[in-house]
Amino acid sequence: RWLVFLAKRPVFYPFLKDWQALIAKGGTAKEADTLATDFQTLLVSVVLEQREVKKENDIIRARALPSAKPKEPANLPNEFKTNDDFCPGCGLELKSMSTERTALSTDVFRSTLDPEYVARLAGYVDEKMQLALRESPAGDTLKLAVLAALNIADEYFRVLDEERRQNDQVANRAAGRFPAGSSRAIQRA
Repeated sequence: RWLVFLAKRPVFYPFLKDWQALIAKGGTAKEADTLATDFQTLLVSVVLEQREVKKENDIIRARALPSAKPKEPANLPNEFKTNDDFCPGCGLELKSMSTERTALSTDVFRSTLDPEYVARLAGYVDEKMQLALRESPAGDTLKLAVLAALNIADEYFRVLDEERRQNDQVANRAAGRFPAGSSRAIQRA
């Protein structure tokens, strides 16, 4: 996925130009590491900006509601009294990211996964980021992201270890109940 992304021509945004120039000239590992770190920092800032834009837009939408209950759109032309009757919420001036940053986010994070599942994953990662922030309040965003990733990896490996332990227990119990050669005795009966 990353190789396909990095091979794209930078049509919508300039973020790949430095990387592609480095590849073309055959840059050093240190130069690549610097560009990769800069790109990762950019991606983290895009995700954080997206989150802030969503929060601001949720507030704008909530303030625009005349009541706690969303307005039902009118169905027939003679039912329209205002533009909001025709298209509720269409007149709102919502915030957005720049075209370049939106295109970058779409290209990097686009997924064929179910949106509800992605939202659950994002919520879980956000929970781990908040935990990392509580553990290291003075840390910068990149360090917090690394700490959160380490915590998630630790949980994953603990689950794998527990699964292996349980599988070994089942295998040992099965070996005790069915000693070697017992399958032949079962087949003869």
